[in-house]
Amino acid sequence: MYGILTHPKYAGCHVFGRTSSRLYSPCVRLPKSDWILTHGASEAVVDQASFSEAQGILADRTINKSDEELLESLRAV
Repeated sequence: MYGILTHPKYAGCHVFGRTSSRLYSPCVRLPKSDWILTHGASEAVVDQASFSEAQGILADRTINKSDEELLESLRAV
């Protein structure tokens, strides 16, 4: 279920360049800004609105925030 919420292929996008590796070296995950997306490459399992909403909810989780961002949110409370 988590894979459906996080991978753009379920929203109908083909993704290229999520990782990079050189010969005999480990794979390195690339930032989303470096990914190459082809929208509408396949039939979407999840509509784009639901996928975007799920991405927003997952981004707001504390595991995805830096220590400074967590401290700022605690100071605001």
